[in-house]
Amino acid sequence: MNYVAIDFETANQDRFSPCAVGLVVFNKEGVVNEYYSLINPNMEFDSYNSMIHGITEEDVLGAPTFTDIWDELSEYLTHHICIAHNASFDMSVLRHTLDHFNITHPEIDYLCTRIISKLVWPGLFNYKLNTIADFKKISFNHHNALEDAKAAAELFRLAIIESEVEDGYELIDKYKLIQGKIFEGGYIGARTPRLNRKSSKGKSLKVSDLKPETKEFDESHLFFSKTVIFTGTLQSMTRKEAMQKVINVGGKCSNSLLKTTNYLVIGDLDFTRLKDGKKSSKMIKAEEMINGGQDLEIISEEEFISFL
Repeated sequence: MNYVAIDFETANQDRFSPCAVGLVVFNKEGVVNEYYSLINPNMEFDSYNSMIHGITEEDVLGAPTFTDIWDELSEYLTHHICIAHNASFDMSVLRHTLDHFNITHPEIDYLCTRIISKLVWPGLFNYKLNTIADFKKISFNHHNALEDAKAAAELFRLAIIESEVEDGYELIDKYKLIQGKIFEGGYIGARTPRLNRKSSKGKSLKVSDLKPETKEFDESHLFFSKTVIFTGTLQSMTRKEAMQKVINVGGKCSNSLLKTTNYLVIGDLDFTRLKDGKKSSKMIKAEEMINGGQDLEIISEEEFISFL
């Protein structure tokens, strides 16, 4: 049984700005075929995105547009189960780009290797692609679309083997995965098992219930005596775990922005892609507070982890 792993890189925060795509057709034995192309989005590049993937406007001047390569991409995507790491992003790029060019949505079934990895290899520090790849001793050039697709393909292949199942359908059954689907007029997101989601539903996080796990603090730590809040979806840990780490170094946390808030942490997936380019209410309020003179800094999840 063959599958196709896909990865997009984007020129800016707009989901309809793909500037590179990588595809890998593979099965339980290994890679069958691969495809890579730069894409000219005919729009401005954000320096932040270029810093991440290394692609600039000059690099794509002679590259095909999305419409130039769509027929070829469609052949891959509609004949296999699609695999992506943080699939919500790559599938969103695909949907928004199809909409941007008024292209009818084909039916595409997909799974997310980040979700699968959390079930097959629980207990890792985070579930970023490079972290899991390092754990499984997979070497690749991160943020190159083809390399990322290859890494996702290998993770899925290993998940099948180590779960002792024959194919992706048995993997879905074993972990009760909710398969994502794109179709004309809508989509269904890939999800963690419903049982796991239900078990945490309705439980509110009370910051007052979190206590430091040590009695000694380093008063020179960046977060010591500082108030940190979070918005967006964290990829490396749960929000409760993140708050606990802040409290363990002598910091404070809150569920809402206060006049004493010093840091607003934005989940990595949301840092430049918040709500399809729209800022969250917390981010808008934080920017207003900064403009008003408050000692407040907006940082990414990656920066937050490095500061710990």
